[in-house]
Amino acid sequence: MGVPVVVSYDCRAVRKLVCLPGSKSIAARALVSRFVRGLDTRLVNLPSCDDTRELAGAVAALAEAYPHAAELISEYGELPPREMCFNLGNGATTLRYFLALAASMPGLVAHIDCGEGLRRRPLKPLIDELRAHGAEISCHGMEGYAPLTVFGRRLAGGDINADTSVSSQFVSALMLASPLWSSPIGALPSASVSAPYITMTRKVMERFDSSPAEYVIESDWSAASYLYELAMACPGREIMIESLTLPEVSLQGDAMCQQLFGWLGVETRRLDGNPDGPAEVCGIASRIADMRSLNVPVCFDLGKVPDLTPALAVALCMAGLPFDLSGIAHLRFKECDRIAALSAELDKAGYAVAGNGDSLLWSGRRLPVADDEAFSSWNDHRMVMALAMLAVSRKYVAIKDAEVVAKSFPDFFVQLRRLGFDVRIPGSGKIV
Repeated sequence: MGVPVVVSYDCRAVRKLVCLPGSKSIAARALVSRFVRGLDTRLVNLPSCDDTRELAGAVAALAEAYPHAAELISEYGELPPREMCFNLGNGATTLRYFLALAASMPGLVAHIDCGEGLRRRPLKPLIDELRAHGAEISCHGMEGYAPLTVFGRRLAGGDINADTSVSSQFVSALMLASPLWSSPIGALPSASVSAPYITMTRKVMERFDSSPAEYVIESDWSAASYLYELAMACPGREIMIESLTLPEVSLQGDAMCQQLFGWLGVETRRLDGNPDGPAEVCGIASRIADMRSLNVPVCFDLGKVPDLTPALAVALCMAGLPFDLSGIAHLRFKECDRIAALSAELDKAGYAVAGNGDSLLWSGRRLPVADDEAFSSWNDHRMVMALAMLAVSRKYVAIKDAEVVAKSFPDFFVQLRRLGFDVRIPGSGKIV
C-alpha cells in the first residue's frame, strides 16, 4: 500500500470496448443464497474483486466444514460442533452478511476479524437484531464492533426491527440468513437509506428459491458511473461498454445512473438493438451547455443511490454545474467519510465544495490550483475512480494508495488505458 499512480489522458485515443466487473452487491447475495439453500448453482460473471473473493472464501470454508449444512439444520436443528477463524478483510458487506450467516449456524463457533478500517465501521444494529432473535455474540473490544466471536444458534423468525439509518445491509444480512432459522421472518422496517438494495436482496433470494443450475450476475452499474462521468467531461467522446442490463429490468438501484446523467446531457444508446449487448455512452455538448445556462444548481436526492455521489460530484464540477446533492448523510459511514473526502479533494482540484449536514454543495466558486497537488484515496475505491477522471481537465492527476480500486474493480486502470488514459507509477516508469 502507499504507492501513488499518475493518470493522464489523451482525448484523441481510438475508442475501444470497456469491460465492467460483475456487480459485487449481487454477487454477495448470490454466494450466501446458494449456501443457505445447499445448492451448487454455477455463478456466471462472478467478479474477482477483493470483497467478493473474501466472502466467497469464507463461505467456501463453511461449505467444506459443513457440506450439507442446510439439510442438517432443517432436519436436526443443529450441526456438529466446530470452531473456526475467519478474517474478512475490508468489505463491510462481506462482514455483515457473514456475521448473520455464522450466527444462524447452530454448532459453529466463529472467531471473526477484519481489516483495521472495517473495525471502525458499526455493526451494533445488526448485532442487536441478531440477539433479539436468539443469537449469542461476544465483541472483543468496543461493543458493536469487530473483532467478535459468534456462537451459532437456531434463530427464531419474527419481525425485523434493525435500524437502517446507517445502512440497509443490516436488513439484507438478516434476510439472506433467515432460511436457516426455525421460522420465517416477518415484517421488515422501512429502509431509510439505500432502499433499492433490500429489493435486490429479495429478488436474488426469490431466484434461488427455484434452485437454478446457473445464475448470471449483472455487470456493475456502480462501476459504470465513472464512465458516465468521463462522457460528461468529454462531450462528443463515444464510450462503448460491453454489457449493461437495461435499467428497467436491472436489480441494481445504481442503474439510475443512466437517468441521472441523462438529465445532465449524457445519452445512452444500445448497439445492434440488443438490450443486453454493448451500450454507447456519449455526452452531448449542447445539452450540457443548456444545463449550464440555466444558472441554477443541479439538485438530486441521492438517498437511494449514495454510491453514485462521487462520480456525479466530480462530473458536475468539471462541467461547471453548481449542485446540491442531498440525502447522503450515511456516506459518512462508508470506507471513509465520503462527504468530507469529496470536499477536501475537490478543493485541491479548484472547486470550493462543502458538506452541509446530509448534503454536498458547490456554488460554482473556484479556488487556486497547484499543478503538483497530489490527491488522497482516503482508502476508498470510489474516491480513486471518481478522482481519476480529473485527468481530463488537468495535465495529470496523482492519486495516493490508488490500488484500493481492487476492492470493487481491480481491472479499473487497465480499462482506462483502453480509453486513452496513461497510468504510471512515478519513479519506476511502470505502466499499470
